[in-house]
Amino acid sequence: MAQTIQVGQVTPADQLRELLTIAEKRVANVWSSGDSALSLLRELDSIAALWPVLEAQGMDLRPEAGRWETLRAAVDRRAADIVTDLRSIGGIHKARLETHPQGTDAPWWHLDRVVNTNRQQRIRRTGLILGGLAVLLAVLYIGLRVLFPVDPKVAEAGRRIGIGDQLIRGQADFVGALAEFEQAAELTPDDPEALLRVGVIREKVGVATAEEMYARARSLIPDDVVFRQMRASVYLTFGMLDQAEGDLQVALAAKPEDPITLYELASVYELRGQTGDAIDALEKVDLYATEANLVELSATARLRRGMLMQQIGVREQTTSTETPSP
Repeated sequence: MAQTIQVGQVTPADQLRELLTIAEKRVANVWSSGDSALSLLRELDSIAALWPVLEAQGMDLRPEAGRWETLRAAVDRRAADIVTDLRSIGGIHKARLETHPQGTDAPWWHLDRVVNTNRQQRIRRTGLILGGLAVLLAVLYIGLRVLFPVDPKVAEAGRRIGIGDQLIRGQADFVGALAEFEQAAELTPDDPEALLRVGVIREKVGVATAEEMYARARSLIPDDVVFRQMRASVYLTFGMLDQAEGDLQVALAAKPEDPITLYELASVYELRGQTGDAIDALEKVDLYATEANLVELSATARLRRGMLMQQIGVREQTTSTETPSP
């Protein structure tokens, strides 16, 4: 089929409108490749360069001015996506050098500052929220202690567990910690947390069988997934990552969309330095926790995921800066 050929000279005004249209479409689909983000930045540069030329010619730019402001606001909203997308070509700093080697300003040079400002605001908001929750929990705790005094045996068992944890963290004294945990388990034989600690440390040091403790704890926890989550959490506390992952993988096979299992698994990956796997797991935590209306878990997963992505960005930027030019 023959195509209709438009006859006529393309004016700078036509170029401006066409660039605005292209950029408006591209900013909505920037999360595809580094070339897409870089093309968007070049289009923004072209628009910015055409603008004073057309103003000098006396063109009425009021309709285009509205589109230009809307476009720049959309770019700011997608700043995090654009900055992340540019990492595939060396980051926003490299894009600046390639597009503006003379160091002249551009309408998109502030995007990394926008990302940092937004991140700091989120961190401050999270800090305020967590601080408020801490105060609320402290008030509730004090109130509950007044209304419902703690059983002396439970209090002593908690103290013993605290001592055992400190012996491990401060001195790597697993044998001494085991003695404390065993006394805690004797004081509170119906507490699966104390029993699991005894079992895990027995497994760690190999001085006695752990299976008896695991069986007793399992009898107190009807759900096998919950049992494995709890034991994995204790494994994690004492740095037994392989054992923790083993329990979590079994739990995940039984409930593939359990956000708590995935959250613990993300901790295993993070401690191993498998940051990409940890980020993927936390993304699933956010999804499934949101579906289950676990608001706090979803928010915590997003915060941890953002911090890990920031760490990757800092490492990439540092590596790029330290790499000598050929």
